[in-house]
Amino acid sequence: GGDVVGADVFASNSTSCHSTDDTTLIGPGLAGIGDRAGSQVAGLSADEYLEESIREPGAFVVDGFAPAMPAWGHLGDDSIDALVTYLKTLK
Repeated sequence: GGDVVGADVFASNSTSCHSTDDTTLIGPGLAGIGDRAGSQVAGLSADEYLEESIREPGAFVVDGFAPAMPAWGHLGDDSIDALVTYLKTLK
């Protein structure tokens, strides 16, 4: 399913900078990101915010973090969609 694909995309690309719990690595921990994502940027839904964060991470940088994340648009639409789906499962 999409969760498995998304988990694989995350494992291959994201774990050096992001944890799936609330531990801060280089970037913020992603526990509960699906719940927070819809309120980070006015006018963006959770899905839209997560997709923008992957494609254009410099558009909104969480307070206290450097704009260090590279853009991941090269992963392609299917992988990005799967990754967004996976991120919303993190509690």
